[in-house]
Amino acid sequence: MAKSKKWTKVLGTVGKVISVLPDTTEIIGRAIDNTRPIIEKELDRHNDRKTAYTDLDNVIHLDVQDATQILENQGFLVRSITVNPNAKYADTPANQVINMYPRSKTAKIGSLIKLYYVDQEVLNASSILANEQREKTEKLGKKVFDSLNGAKTIFDNKKNRKDVTPKS
Repeated sequence: MAKSKKWTKVLGTVGKVISVLPDTTEIIGRAIDNTRPIIEKELDRHNDRKTAYTDLDNVIHLDVQDATQILENQGFLVRSITVNPNAKYADTPANQVINMYPRSKTAKIGSLIKLYYVDQEVLNASSILANEQREKTEKLGKKVFDSLNGAKTIFDNKKNRKDVTPKS
């Protein structure tokens, strides 16, 4: 011990660092040993999350039965939901998937996928809405045409009218 104190005095600060180094490496070794299980557990979790996700097929424009079968075969839970009537669905084939949620490219296996589709009842109501919309558009177009025709007639009448004011 006397020699090590002597060397520490001779080496000064460098000697102090060298004398503490064995203790420090032992502490670092214990810290690594204690954190290794935590790191391994987190790596396992990351790997599980990565393998729990899979590519989600885009089944929009497919028949709802076929789309459901495809997604269930991939391991997803599928629910089919009819959409509300809308004029834009009037020309859509019956039982066609219009939208799906989520639309992301990957999803967790076993998660819920919602398929929104058009059935015959929605198609009938959508056709009625489309016809009403078409009639409104035609009526509006006729009103605009009549208004423009009326304005043109007035303009033409003023243009053809002779000026009867006396000239001085």
